[in-house]
Amino acid sequence: MTRRKPVILVVEDLGSELEKYLRFLHEFQFEALGARSLSDAMAIVSQQHVDLILTDLYLGADENNPTGLSLITQAREEAPRLPIVAMSLDPRVDIAIEARKRGAEQMIRKPIKTADELAIHVKRALEPQSMPLPAAWPQNLTPAQEAMRRKYPDGIVISEENLRFVELVANNPELVVCIYGETGTGKEEIARLIHRRRSARQNTPFISLNCANLQGELLLSTLFGHKKGAFTGALENSVGAIGQADGGILFLDEIHRLSGTAQEMLLRVLNNGSYQRVGDTKELKSSFQILIASTRNLDQEVENGSFLIDLRMRLIGLEINLPPLRERKDEMEDFIQLFFARQDKPVSLSPIESQKLTALCKKFHWQGNIRQLYKVLQVFVIMASMNNEPLQADRIPIYKTMHPPGEDGNSEALSAVDEAIGLLRACQREDHPLEHLVAAVEKVAISTALQRHTTIADACKALGISRSNIDLKRKKYLI
Repeated sequence: MTRRKPVILVVEDLGSELEKYLRFLHEFQFEALGARSLSDAMAIVSQQHVDLILTDLYLGADENNPTGLSLITQAREEAPRLPIVAMSLDPRVDIAIEARKRGAEQMIRKPIKTADELAIHVKRALEPQSMPLPAAWPQNLTPAQEAMRRKYPDGIVISEENLRFVELVANNPELVVCIYGETGTGKEEIARLIHRRRSARQNTPFISLNCANLQGELLLSTLFGHKKGAFTGALENSVGAIGQADGGILFLDEIHRLSGTAQEMLLRVLNNGSYQRVGDTKELKSSFQILIASTRNLDQEVENGSFLIDLRMRLIGLEINLPPLRERKDEMEDFIQLFFARQDKPVSLSPIESQKLTALCKKFHWQGNIRQLYKVLQVFVIMASMNNEPLQADRIPIYKTMHPPGEDGNSEALSAVDEAIGLLRACQREDHPLEHLVAAVEKVAISTALQRHTTIADACKALGISRSNIDLKRKKYLI
């Protein structure tokens, strides 16, 4: 059976350029169609099968009007799964960002001089992993999911400023980047997005290492590799993260947790590209772009004496700051809608319940930030599915870490409230002994009274119970 040739639609208003691209594609056994305007291109897309659109962003004589952006938008509406590759001489980052926002998988800088160069981009765009939907998106999207995919094609809520930084870093591999943010704010997601942008032009490795998870010899071995027999359990040679990242990106999360020895060894690699594996004397070389992340200010860590000033100087570069979720309340609706849009099975959440859920989530502190929000929503969906119930905002699970840490010193009271609310909500779905419900409410009443009043005697008076009674209940409930 003869395999069908991929059909590539090339949209280019300059006749000589269009003929060149068509000739290049025919050399690599592609079936190529040409169009010189937006209207001609859309006529082809609507009337016949196309596997890929390759379009210039500036169609026509008006250099201030990137008509190709409109083509991307219309083609996406006509054929949401159709891969699109944009081309342009325009070096501006914001144009590339806008093209990607509208649905272009890749951005090629013109001029394209050889058939090999064009074929590399086309083949990559036709590969399954380079199709319009990234790994974060399910197949067969509903209209609501497709709307969110168009708004956040990379599957993450990201500001325009940070998206510009991502494009800038991806286009300048020599840049060092430090991503600051609390745990759960999406630092690794930003690093991986930079990698996806860079790999759209060339296939590069991405090696991620969380320095907080490794200490001592294990850290050195994981980072720099080791020679067989270097230590107990070293049964074979190891390349290490430094070696694996050669030609690509090394992402070091929680870099402030590196030991002094590891910092010195890393500084050497960054200075001249040379390093040694644990237990080896041979000089090795590796060249990579380094992205780092930290929950702490590295300048402050230098002042504290826990971070080498020379390494800090070597790591000066572009900084991306990710604010905590509690400072992004205006984006809460997008976070929630994006979570539901990325589910493999469509999630039914009525507009009213969606509004209620957004309003409720805005009230919490979210110590674990975006990661915690998505974990809570995941439990929310699973519990509703298990009980064969529609999603109702007032049934979202509530945990102590969703409140500010030690809020007004009443962590015990908040824990009791969490337990009582969880139990009361469970009663809406299943039977529970009355004594358990009474105990939960008692625990809340006692915990909160002890927080409001300066003495136990005052708390007893407020609750209308004796000192001996409250002491028994405190012991019973471990208050």
